[in-house]
Amino acid sequence: MGKLNVTKNKTGLKILFILLLVLISLSGIFSHNLWKPDEPRVAEIGREMWLNHQYVIPTLNKEPFLEKPPLYWWVMTVSYHFFGVSDGTARLPSALFGFLTLFFTYLIGKRVADEKTGMLAALVLATVTEFSIISHRCLVDNALFFFATLGYYGFFTGFYSENKRAKWVGYELMAVASGLAFLSKGVVGPGLIVIPPLIVLIASGNFREIREITPQIGVGAILFLAIVAPWIIGLYLKGGEQAIQEYLLQNTLGRMLPSAITHYAGGHKHSFFYYFAKLPQDFIPWIAALPASLFLLIHPPQSMERPVRKGLINALILFAGGFLLLSLPGTKRGLYLLPLYPLLAVVVGGWLAHLEDTKAHTSRLERYTLYVVFGLLAFVPLGLALGSAFIVATGIGPRGVPMVPVIARLTPLLPLIVPFGIIGFLYLGYKLLQSVRTRSLPSRFLLFTTAILCLLAYHEGATRVMDSAKNIHLFTNKIKPYLKADLPITCFQDNEVIRAIIPFDTGRYPRSFERPEDMVRFLQNHSKALVVIKKGRLNTLADLSKTQLQFLVEQDYSRHFKVCLYRWRSTPEEASPPLIEPGKKNPLATTGKPLI
Repeated sequence: MGKLNVTKNKTGLKILFILLLVLISLSGIFSHNLWKPDEPRVAEIGREMWLNHQYVIPTLNKEPFLEKPPLYWWVMTVSYHFFGVSDGTARLPSALFGFLTLFFTYLIGKRVADEKTGMLAALVLATVTEFSIISHRCLVDNALFFFATLGYYGFFTGFYSENKRAKWVGYELMAVASGLAFLSKGVVGPGLIVIPPLIVLIASGNFREIREITPQIGVGAILFLAIVAPWIIGLYLKGGEQAIQEYLLQNTLGRMLPSAITHYAGGHKHSFFYYFAKLPQDFIPWIAALPASLFLLIHPPQSMERPVRKGLINALILFAGGFLLLSLPGTKRGLYLLPLYPLLAVVVGGWLAHLEDTKAHTSRLERYTLYVVFGLLAFVPLGLALGSAFIVATGIGPRGVPMVPVIARLTPLLPLIVPFGIIGFLYLGYKLLQSVRTRSLPSRFLLFTTAILCLLAYHEGATRVMDSAKNIHLFTNKIKPYLKADLPITCFQDNEVIRAIIPFDTGRYPRSFERPEDMVRFLQNHSKALVVIKKGRLNTLADLSKTQLQFLVEQDYSRHFKVCLYRWRSTPEEASPPLIEPGKKNPLATTGKPLI
């Protein structure tokens, strides 16, 4: 009877744990609108794929978009099919992949050590600031995060299994995950899944394992090709050799070696040491626990089992190998490190599990490390309270963000935010001082509860406040009264945000022009056409065209992103009233009545 109760308790705990991961993954998905720069583009590509049933070549504004493979958008079409097209349903794939990444992080920790390590590792990853933010955004990278984690789970399963069948399943799971990772983000996916484990095998001197799995490599290659080849063949059949070259050269080789592609137009070029600075910023607050975690592996206590230490070291080697691999390409971005964070979370989770087992024998480094982590979290509610009050009092906020709508939404919330923030800080500060005074460890339950509550407050609260300024639909809501079926809409020297949000919100696909002469030529043949121009670009058009453009509405999203809508008239005399410069009041436009 006692064993039955223990089993029931463990099962209940697992169910609660999984439900917590689901809650964390879904929090904030529907709390705000699409935010630039990436979300509008990703959401619109998925909408066009769902609407046109074109599953091989993704399109943006009806133009081929070959920067990324289509797997994320395949999942998005399922979300749109069952739940409709909206900002929130566009993020559901990210919520799904985020949950699966957390769950398989738990499985890796369990495989490497035990159940406790797995649960703590998943909670560590869930409360890493960068992972929490990115996994709640509409980004194709979230698919890569999961499949990389799935591949690492396959490696640990194969590497640590004595059973030959389980070993085969684990290693072939790596091949499947590599194929799906390729369809998510290209060659970086299989590279991250295959190369770091190979480094582990070589570093451990386990050449026997390499010889034993050699037959599986061939099977794995067949599985990988079976997953990848249908899309590559379809890409060739639909887009021809040009599509293959654009994807493989421009958007694959070009991202790894931008200097090797003379026409590479992508961004994010950084030095080899870029990630050495990004890791401490993005792995907050758990980056503070890394020194103590490393010290534990270098000087393990007698109570630590050798296989557990070996597993945690291998997780660390996997992370280091992937870290160096990502540092080699010329293009870098902070979120590119995220596929490796589950491995680092397992290392920190192993350290936290060790603290749970040896509370009475912790070192000074371990105690003070936990004090620092707890202290960082204690200041979050205070920072939220003081920051909110400062913004309302001074009107000063993040650089380039219009603060008027933010202040309007934040002001009524101050009586709630400030008292709770101060009370939370005082309570957590008291608990921390109590632990320091008694030389005991702060409650890990309170630590994770605080971290999770802070993240939930951000996703469900702070994003709603910021959305008043960052809502990308503000511009399209203003231009909808001017849209008529027989009037073309064009864009001059636009960007992907404009090219995405207009069709996403209106169903209209604007013609896009880069050269002024092409734009003017088109307008001269289309009277009363609508023109979308980023503020400040009007001067690049010919003087004649400026006298025939009538300003209608504008939207300021930030200091560097301001969009205007104009109406073209075939002759200067028709432009009545004459061109009204952005920033000046247009009495006809503010009435809500179309000027057409």
